[in-house]
Amino acid sequence: MATGSGERTRDEIERLSTRGLGVPDFFDETGAILRRAVAFDGFCSMTVDPATMLLTSHIAHDSVSPEDVPRLGKNEFLEEDVNKFGVLARAPRPAGILTDATQHDPESSPRYREILKPNGFRDELRFTLLDGDACWGWVALYRRRQGVDFENADAEFVASLSQLLAQGLRRAILLSAGPYRR
Repeated sequence: MATGSGERTRDEIERLSTRGLGVPDFFDETGAILRRAVAFDGFCSMTVDPATMLLTSHIAHDSVSPEDVPRLGKNEFLEEDVNKFGVLARAPRPAGILTDATQHDPESSPRYREILKPNGFRDELRFTLLDGDACWGWVALYRRRQGVDFENADAEFVASLSQLLAQGLRRAILLSAGPYRR
């Protein structure tokens, strides 16, 4: 990715973060911005409680079928697999690529075999939205085409956006909560 493209993406996300969008619109619009910088075919966006790292919402954007969403939760919290969001949130780089984590053997991942592959996806790039130690959300980007895996540069780039996206998501969550009334 060209440096100018990365800076433009950051600028667009920063402007978007101040528009007062709710959570679904924030994720829709940041997804469109990210798609121009890092090619992907579908994605899932999630909010999490920063105190417990438990999932609080899930939005599928041209990605897994609704029936598979509970299965994703089971995989995340109850099964052994690669690139768990909780692990990525504590990693030096809060992003991971499925094909890298499986040494280019995605069939070794239960998430791939049971959810991603049946939904037509070949590779996955997951990253967490961190502001300091607080994790506000998770994003999973998916690619369909064989032989077009995510690259290290893609993971580095989305990881570099982690804090900016977390801050924008936090604003969207606060705006979605509405005003406090007695």
